[in-house]
Amino acid sequence: PAQRYFDRRKPNAKMGKRRRGGGASTSRHLSSTGAANGNNGNGPDSAASGLQSAVNRQAQRAANLGSMLIYIGVVWLIVGILVKLGNNARDSQAAEGGAASPPNGTLIGGGEKSGEGGKISSSSTTFSPPRAGTSGSGTPSELILRDTLGSMGSYPDPFGITDDMRRDFHPVVKFPEVWTDDFAPASEAAAVSGDSIQAGEQGSTGASKGRWRSPWDRRGLRKIPNYSIIDFRETSGASQLVDPVRAEEVARERRRAGFRGEYGVGRYDEDRSQLYSSEMFKDESRDVDGYKGARTVHVGVDLGGPVGTKVYSFEDGVVHSAGYNPDLGDYGHVIVVEHTLASVSLGDRRNSPVEETDDTLDVFYPTEKDHKRVWALYGHLDAKSIRGKSPGKRIRKGQVLGRIGDVHENGGWYYPHVHFQLSTEEPETHDMPGAVSLADRPRALMNYADPRIVLGELY
Repeated sequence: PAQRYFDRRKPNAKMGKRRRGGGASTSRHLSSTGAANGNNGNGPDSAASGLQSAVNRQAQRAANLGSMLIYIGVVWLIVGILVKLGNNARDSQAAEGGAASPPNGTLIGGGEKSGEGGKISSSSTTFSPPRAGTSGSGTPSELILRDTLGSMGSYPDPFGITDDMRRDFHPVVKFPEVWTDDFAPASEAAAVSGDSIQAGEQGSTGASKGRWRSPWDRRGLRKIPNYSIIDFRETSGASQLVDPVRAEEVARERRRAGFRGEYGVGRYDEDRSQLYSSEMFKDESRDVDGYKGARTVHVGVDLGGPVGTKVYSFEDGVVHSAGYNPDLGDYGHVIVVEHTLASVSLGDRRNSPVEETDDTLDVFYPTEKDHKRVWALYGHLDAKSIRGKSPGKRIRKGQVLGRIGDVHENGGWYYPHVHFQLSTEEPETHDMPGAVSLADRPRALMNYADPRIVLGELY
């Protein structure tokens, strides 16, 4: 009875015994489990050993998976290198088979748009020496083609630019490139009407449609620039010139609509009698570097692109002048750069077998008097382009001169583009006659050379 009374007064003692009993049972269970696993009844050690074994197995699986992925990556890398080498070999064979080396370091081509769909064109001929103006005999009117829109090489080249020199020039505008099997010589490319620009029909031409092919498969394809050649002969000025009062509003509307412009080329020596309808072109008393009259013949090349497209200097030079020409149809923001081109008429010492002596140094090392200066105009730029362009500032080849401007800063032109023009004579200021009268055309084509001698065969 006394023991029972003691037990009733201290119930925690029994509970403690039960807990100790439970602990003993658990210990016995772990001991039996450990013994069953061959761990000599050591419970905690056996659990840690099992966990370590599982971790080791997972690490081994991860290592095997990593090795397999590395192996697959190496195999694909080797396959890619072999495919690339094969494509380069095919491109080299195609070039040796008659494709011309690309001027300015890029393949020059043009887009052809017809009723049957778009067709991309690429240059397949090289520059030939000018057929006129090299003998020094005859009047300018006798040396110039009677018809406008002559082919590249049919105009006088007062600078003596060779294929090697042209390939070393930097592109003024970099056109996007596409791989296609649908191409033709640039000289065979048709032109897109300038009216289609306002109608939104121009667009970039695409590669020919056909069966799906792997992106690695470039057999029969050629990488060429993707742009359109634009015909402005029948284009009216009303469709391309925007009233300065509305220019800011039009620019805002175009930004909201997402319009930026398309890549294209406007041609040299093109009679644009309907396009040049503003007073600036009709005023026959206006004199620009000695050129007057109703000016309709374009004496530069237009390189079109989206607003903000970078415009590069094709060669080293110095800024001659920069400014803003505000008249409707004028250049807007414009930069004139004086470039110096080395004459090669006396020979190239790098390729000459003649031994260099004191008597031959003046022949194979052109002196300053053997260099020719050319003044290049880059027009229709944005306002930021002329900042910091003070006369005499040095310009490097490939340097970004500026960007293509929108309608409110490029002289009111609806189609965003850069007007690129070459001059043999120093201009009076940041201006050149971008168009001349038919009467002045023979003289102008002597003073303002075909820009394709720098740009390459764009069309």
